[in-house]
Amino acid sequence: MRRKHAGLRPRTDYGSVRNFGLIFHITGAMAEFERALISERTKAGMQAARRKGRMPGRPRRMNTQEIAHARFLFDAKVLSLAGIANAMKVGKTTVWRAVAQRDRGETTRSEMR
Repeated sequence: MRRKHAGLRPRTDYGSVRNFGLIFHITGAMAEFERALISERTKAGMQAARRKGRMPGRPRRMNTQEIAHARFLFDAKVLSLAGIANAMKVGKTTVWRAVAQRDRGETTRSEMR
């Protein structure tokens, strides 16, 4: 075969711009499909964890009693948000979220258990 100059040659050009567009779209479609699969598997894993009684995600810094205490201090105007945060050794945003959850009617993860 070598004497007849037959063999494989690497092709450096992919043809016209149309061919490149086709390859680009196929690659994009494969990436989108893979992303959908990963998302589906992640959601299924989170549902399975919830069924087993595990709560996925980052653990909360404040439990239900601490949240109630922070809300009491805030409502009684005993301390500012920063003062409550310093006293409870958490961030101001954590205290703000705990106080704001009640106003929005949301429940905390610890209250869901």
